[in-house]
Amino acid sequence: MSRGAHPVSTTVIPPKRVVVDRRDRSHLGAIILVLTAWFAPALVSCAEQTRTSVTSVPLENTNWILVRLGDKPISVTAARQTPSLKLVPKGKSAHGSTGCNRFQGGYRVEGSTLRFTGIAATRMFCADARELEEQYVRVLDATARWKIVDAHLELYDAAGARLALMAPGS
Repeated sequence: MSRGAHPVSTTVIPPKRVVVDRRDRSHLGAIILVLTAWFAPALVSCAEQTRTSVTSVPLENTNWILVRLGDKPISVTAARQTPSLKLVPKGKSAHGSTGCNRFQGGYRVEGSTLRFTGIAATRMFCADARELEEQYVRVLDATARWKIVDAHLELYDAAGARLALMAPGS
């Protein structure tokens, strides 16, 4: 040891054993409630910031791909196209694919309302896509409102039932 240095002593303190008495369990619930109330605003704020940053996909000029019709997921065979929708603000034209055929028409959007007008489609025969095409065109005809949630376009009817869920595509 050098001159003037003092020896360092270390003491190891064994960890305490925590015992929870059954009578203290009521306090545990209260502690959880307090912590939840304390952290909840921060968690909500984080969720809102994430939702805000992700919902920046515009309704118009985005190529939307059909993901769900009602609660039913859409699966497309290799022979078919994925049903899609694109709203072009210049001329208010709507166009896309029904799965086999192409369609076009007009649309009107004001705030959260969305109406399709004059939808017309080609008439190629696609036996395996017929039912999906008919359902998709009915959804477009019944659409009254729209909302973008987590970068997905949701189409609703006048009663507020979700008709379709669409994701941005290429």
